[in-house]
Amino acid sequence: NLEWVGLENIQIVASMSAGGTVGRHKLTSRFTSIVRLCAIDYPERDQLQTIYSAYLEPVLHKNLKNHPAWGSLAKIYQLAGSMVQVYEQVRAKFTVDDY
Repeated sequence: NLEWVGLENIQIVASMSAGGTVGRHKLTSRFTSIVRLCAIDYPERDQLQTIYSAYLEPVLHKNLKNHPAWGSLAKIYQLAGSMVQVYEQVRAKFTVDDY
């Protein structure tokens, strides 16, 4: 029986590490010829701080609107900077190639 089952309007989105890291292999040209690739690098520190601030602001304003520290945009930006600093330290300590 040679019946085919087809899918329409379906997208498969995947994340893959660079081919040069430990345990990884380069993608074949056969595979890359039939898929769309998008390479996105890690954001810079100031970009991450802006992203973290954008996530923190509505949460803190909703829950701690009248709080003397967390009602301030400057303090939220400072908290975001601290979170980015912790992230960078963890990322530096635990690299992909080590694990």
